[in-house]
Amino acid sequence: MSGYILDYEADERYDVFLSLSFKEYVLKEIEVNHSILQTDSLKKYILDKQPFTEFYRNMTDVKRFTMKDSVEVNEIIKNGQIEKYFKKEI
Repeated sequence: MSGYILDYEADERYDVFLSLSFKEYVLKEIEVNHSILQTDSLKKYILDKQPFTEFYRNMTDVKRFTMKDSVEVNEIIKNGQIEKYFKKEI
C-alpha cells in the first residue's frame, strides 16, 4: 500500500534495486559459470544504490508481523499507525 514494500529479510544497508527481474537474475547466474553472480558482475545492473526514502523495521514490542499479516500491515499504514508497530530506520 502507498509504495511500501513488505519484505521479511530486507536490509536497508545492503539492498539495491537492479535492472534485472528475479527471473533474469537467475538466468544470468546460470549463464555465468553455473554459479551465483559475483558482486563485480552485479554492479553494472544497479539502478539505485539507496532505493529507500524511508525504512521501517518490525522491532517493536507491540506485535511481531510475518508475511501472512500483509492485510493487517496495510491497515496500519492506511490508519497512520506505522510508528506504533515499526521502528523507523531511515
